[in-house]
Amino acid sequence: MRCAELTLLVDESPAEVLDALAGLSGFAAHAPDVRSVAVTPDPRHPGESVSRWEVHFRSGTLRWSERDRVDRDNLRIDFVQEDGDFQHFEGSWRLREIPSGCEIRFTARFDFGVASLAQLLDPAAERVLKDNVARALAGWFTGTRRAGAVPAAAGRS
Repeated sequence: MRCAELTLLVDESPAEVLDALAGLSGFAAHAPDVRSVAVTPDPRHPGESVSRWEVHFRSGTLRWSERDRVDRDNLRIDFVQEDGDFQHFEGSWRLREIPSGCEIRFTARFDFGVASLAQLLDPAAERVLKDNVARALAGWFTGTRRAGAVPAAAGRS
């Protein structure tokens, strides 16, 4: 099983980031490969929703639906695929307050279930996931940068 991880920093509060991520609306607007995301709250389970995704991948479209669970007390969103093109897909968004705003840690574990193609598909899927998360957050939140990155103006005299 492949694991994609990405840590970004933004100049927004964790509560603002959590609210935005829970709605997922920024992905289709800011991530070029995300064709659509439709979110339906689950009235039977407060804090949970089902999201349906369509993402351009290689020469086709990946489709899946996932259950998203928002844990506001722990600044976390967990997701797991219910149906779709992956054999297995799950992960989380974990937020942490930092002096300049919020650290966002995205983790996704996935498996297409085709061992003979894993060397070809898995690295490409990891790249698409990370690139689209980074682009969506950069379009969505002020001051988005990778953790550990030096700001452009820093270190110059």
